[in-house]
Order: sequence, then C-alpha cells, then structure tokens
Amino acid sequence: MTFTATIEAPKAFAQKPFRNLAMGVNFRLPSKINASSFLPDAMRPMTLAQRGLQLRVHTSTASANYTIISQSKADVMVPHNSPSISMWPYLVQTSQTERLRRISVYTERGKSMEQVRILYMNREGLALWREMGMPGLVIGESHRPAPCAVLSFGMPFSE
Repeated sequence: MTFTATIEAPKAFAQKPFRNLAMGVNFRLPSKINASSFLPDAMRPMTLAQRGLQLRVHTSTASANYTIISQSKADVMVPHNSPSISMWPYLVQTSQTERLRRISVYTERGKSMEQVRILYMNREGLALWREMGMPGLVIGESHRPAPCAVLSFGMPFSE
C-alpha cells in the first residue's frame, strides 16, 4: 500500500515559508514511514501547523498489484536470470509447484543499457524471485502490467 502526501498552505501565503519546501508537490510514501522522516530540515508535523501549513496524507484505493523490476545488460546475459527459465525448475526442486497458480510475471523490453529487461511481478512472483536470490532493481509499482508487456511465467493478470 502506498500513500500520497501533500503539503498545503492557505492562499493567503504570499511567500514560501521554508526554503527547502516544495509547496503542493505530492510525495509517495511507503507504508512503513512516518511523516517527519521526509519533511525538510527534520521538521515535525506540528511545526507545519504552527506555520499555517497542513500535511495531508491520502491512501490509495487502488493497490499496486505489480512491482516493476529492471535488469541490466549484465543480468540479461545470464540465461538463468530469466523468470521463464529459472522459476519452474526452482518450484519443482523445492516441491512448491502449487505456487504457480498465484504467480504472475510479465516481461517488457527496456530502453537503456541499465534497463534492458523490465519485469512486472505480482507479490507472490516477487517473493519467489527474492527467495531465489535473483538480481534486479525495483523501479516502481503498477496496478497492472504495461500493455506491451508479455506474460513470461505464471498466470495472466485478472481483476
């Protein structure tokens, strides 16, 4: 679950009350972070109220179903780093084939050398990927895979 936080000021504010504060900018927060840890200059939420500002945190009603992972050129050069090649043998070796019904992994072609392959993994697929100790850099979250992504392992996305 992610949160969106916005720092708002009354319209009467003619000047920026803090030099490092971006007014009206949305911040994405992971679920286990407190508001004071991302505010500038170790500012506490009470300080915002004293200055006439408000911190509004909104939870997203649409949860992110897929974690987006990028793989570099070096990662892609090793065939075993592909979910379609490595996941099924791992499930068979560890006697976890029943997990296949809950795994959904989509693949998309990347646009740079640092992001040659883009993987969209649901929660179960990501847990298996981490359990296997496979490489990849988490670059975002998405409710569903990109339209041009292709199912590479597991079951298709459905709502």
